[in-house]
Amino acid sequence: MWISRSLSALQDKFLALSNREQIIVTLGASAIALLLLLQLVFIPTHDRLNRLQRSIKTRERDLIELNSIVSQYKSLETGKVENGKPGGEPFTLFSVLERFATESGLMEKIEYMRPGSMQLDPARDEKWVEIKLGRVTLKEFTEYLGKIQSFGRGIYIKRLSARKEGEYLNLILQPGVLVAK
Repeated sequence: MWISRSLSALQDKFLALSNREQIIVTLGASAIALLLLLQLVFIPTHDRLNRLQRSIKTRERDLIELNSIVSQYKSLETGKVENGKPGGEPFTLFSVLERFATESGLMEKIEYMRPGSMQLDPARDEKWVEIKLGRVTLKEFTEYLGKIQSFGRGIYIKRLSARKEGEYLNLILQPGVLVAK
């Protein structure tokens, strides 16, 4: 009831004004209503929309980066399993070292090849092959070692011991590789 009396009093005062004053008051009230609408509705909505669009772009970039990381991981994972041939044999350190020995002409100089492995943590194993080579020239050995090192796939030399006998070397070589489970 109090509100209706206040509105009625305002309406009476408004009607008591001249036409020119009524237009000015109407324009002023409209301008204030428009500013309030703009300040309370449109600007916050526009800001929120901009934040959402920036968030979407950021998440799209993150998704693209994550997809890239996933594809790299999958290629590394298959790279550890595959032998580099499409649809090829599974990668085993033993078979790679045997192939390099055959290519280098050292197969008949290998006294033994013993594979071994050790679990480093729940996600990784270390696999190695101990190779004993007898009566090898330095040139043959460096060629074989070069092939191992240039193969990639994370093959490293875990242990190497050499004994010289005249112009030949007797070697115990232990190449290793880390394998994710």
